[in-house]
Amino acid sequence: MQKIEIQRFGPIKQAEIDVSPLTVLIGPNGSGKSYTAKLLHSYYRSYGDVLFRRVTQKTKKEELLSEDQYDAYEEALQELQNGNEAHVDPSIINAIAEFVYQEMSEKLDRGITSTFSSEAHDLITEGRRKTRFDISTEFGGTEISFWREDENIQTRQFPEINDRVVLVPEGGGFEEVATGTKKEDRGYLFEVPEDALADIDLTTILAVLTLSEIGIGIRTDSRYLPAARSGLLESHKVISQGAFDMLSHAGIEPIEVPAFSGEVKDYLNQIVNMSNKDEGELSDIADDYEQDLLDGEIKIEQKDDRPYPEIKFLQLGREFPLHLISTGVLETAPLILYTRYLLSSDSTLVIEEPEAHLHPENQLKVAHFIVRLSNAGVRVIVTTHSDFFLQQLSHSIRLSQVNEKSRMIAN
Repeated sequence: MQKIEIQRFGPIKQAEIDVSPLTVLIGPNGSGKSYTAKLLHSYYRSYGDVLFRRVTQKTKKEELLSEDQYDAYEEALQELQNGNEAHVDPSIINAIAEFVYQEMSEKLDRGITSTFSSEAHDLITEGRRKTRFDISTEFGGTEISFWREDENIQTRQFPEINDRVVLVPEGGGFEEVATGTKKEDRGYLFEVPEDALADIDLTTILAVLTLSEIGIGIRTDSRYLPAARSGLLESHKVISQGAFDMLSHAGIEPIEVPAFSGEVKDYLNQIVNMSNKDEGELSDIADDYEQDLLDGEIKIEQKDDRPYPEIKFLQLGREFPLHLISTGVLETAPLILYTRYLLSSDSTLVIEEPEAHLHPENQLKVAHFIVRLSNAGVRVIVTTHSDFFLQQLSHSIRLSQVNEKSRMIAN
């Protein structure tokens, strides 16, 4: 479990959060729930981007390591490729870890600016010069700070590894590298999938370890469902067509682009491009809840002559445009679409007010849905005003922990 402490950030004077597979942020208006959710979204998205883009594509080992470390690195890599255990000195991993965390700071700076549509140093609580964002696990902590007069986010400390790491060639998929840590007398033991040994980049493996149980946890992406999702879904065609019309006049007349917050821009971008994606690994969860929640089906398809997808609601053999369907369907349809096309078992999903505009019966169904996603591996972060919805989540968690026979008796 990760413990996160936030100080002097927007309306938040101080907050301590235990981030678990399902985290609920509850409180009155203006208490900082959305600020916290957006900050966590920026943070997790930054780590995924650093790992899967910067580290895997651009890292040069000889620039990160001393000559002796590089020789030891090459020796460990050769041992691993020969099918033997590779013993990695902690100084090598810590050199790579320092690079990963510094890269993450730069990415987080850009991510916060994008998500909040404001420079990070402008989000410091009024009257304060500095904000802090501390992340700690059982292996250590990371302190990320930024100052009002400083344009750059700085990572002040990061987890250090003081024990040797042993890599063992074993069967399994890439994900097992991030989940197979076992603390033993001889150090941290990780299994490396055999299918990766032929063309392995040990730096990537070590970076995965840095961000896994030794560091922060590996996640490939973070998705955000904003509170305004229903209205944005209904108006996505107007917004997309307007943007397309403006671009068609580029260079001919001045263009004034309306400002959206980062999570709204990301959400619209996901909706507009969703028709180009195949159904994902969690589509069965979307299928299971679609009819029960929507009392129909939500369909998305791309027309060649339009810059936006057509999203329609099917019910009893009839098609309905979005402006003719209920607010409850518009609220829950994005959750169905995200689950079907965008989420995977290593995703993070942040959803604001999932209970909004829903009958209590459907609030319970959404609570079941969210717990099902969490049990499938998705890290879910929820903001809510509702004690009732919190109770439904708690009930759903307890229900998911009993066997099928007991569940039938309980119902």
